Amino acid sequence: MRSTGGARNVVSEMKEERHVTNRGTRKKLPKIAQHTAEEWIVAYHRVLLELDQHRMGDQLCSARNAMFDRIEELRNLRGSHDIEHKAIHDALNTLRSLEKENRYWLDQQRQRAS
Repeated sequence: MRSTGGARNVVSEMKEERHVTNRGTRKKLPKIAQHTAEEWIVAYHRVLLELDQHRMGDQLCSARNAMFDRIEELRNLRGSHDIEHKAIHDALNTLRSLEKENRYWLDQQRQRAS
């Protein structure tokens, strides 16, 4: 069984990080930065909620690509993005575990079929 409790905490922390202080005023990050941050989170949630093991591989690949795209984008953004970097790192670890689980399940299905 998968737990998404940690994912919810990470998302709320990232929402707080989206606001940066600029001379006492709160300013949102550029829309493109917000959009790609949301892309990897949505892709990650799709993996966590995927029930069809046959589709899991495609979902894992999409989520991983979205995370690597976001990491690349964070390199070009000013400021510290430690919370989001940690969230992506944690999510990638979860994806690795799910990938192992999925491979095991697919192998079991192949063995049963033969």
